[in-house]
Amino acid sequence: MIKRLWMLLLLACSITVMAQEKAVVLKPGEIIPDFTMVTPEGGKIRMLETVAKAEYTLIDFWGSWCVPCRAAFPKLKQLYAKWHTKGFNIMGVADDKDEAWKKALAEDKTPWLHGRDTDRAIHKLFSVQGVPAYLLVDSKGKLVAASLFTGGRMLEFGIPIRDAAGLDAGLEKLLNEAK
Repeated sequence: MIKRLWMLLLLACSITVMAQEKAVVLKPGEIIPDFTMVTPEGGKIRMLETVAKAEYTLIDFWGSWCVPCRAAFPKLKQLYAKWHTKGFNIMGVADDKDEAWKKALAEDKTPWLHGRDTDRAIHKLFSVQGVPAYLLVDSKGKLVAASLFTGGRMLEFGIPIRDAAGLDAGLEKLLNEAK
């Protein structure tokens, strides 16, 4: 009986490890995998095409039901207004139902691009286990900073992108270096 329990435990651990291998291990300086999302209008946007249009892009994982996500929007709008013409962009990745997502977009009036992760494939790809979560990439998709809950822990590196003041100071430094 104990031998069977050990075999079942070993099998369960193997399945868990195999499932986790499909997710990306986020490391500073590496190019993140490209992904495609559905826009509010029903079109498609590709991450690499979007990030190529700016020096740096903040990928913001959020949901209409997430109070902290939406509470961050006013400060993100301020940073977007301040830095967008200097090479900063934001790309929202929503984990949401279509109607709730579109309603939140209409209410919040965020000026940046948004896409919906219709089957949570993007969240799974980056092992996003909670929102809000943020990735900052350069124009080639190279990971500059991250702040997300993944693998049962908080993963943060690079400039502080979870708080507006840290992101503002970090963008000033990065965008001045890019000139």
